[in-house]
Amino acid sequence: MKEVTLKFFSTDEKLPEESGYYATVVKGCEELGGLYILHYSTRHKKFNTYDHQEKPVYAINNIIYWADVNNINNIIKGEE
Repeated sequence: MKEVTLKFFSTDEKLPEESGYYATVVKGCEELGGLYILHYSTRHKKFNTYDHQEKPVYAINNIIYWADVNNINNIIKGEE
């Protein structure tokens, strides 16, 4: 078994500094499990979007918490 600790930040406090994938908690979806891995775009400052998109048409705006998982494979392998 491998245990990984994720540090969640409130989207009211700060947003990610880099584009990439993040574990997110979506307000209103907590009863469905609530944890989703979504891409964040620094260009659009939105989740479920990518920097190369002209418009963030599929953005999810009700993210309440996020945690960085961009290096999760390295963490699981014990490289960090």
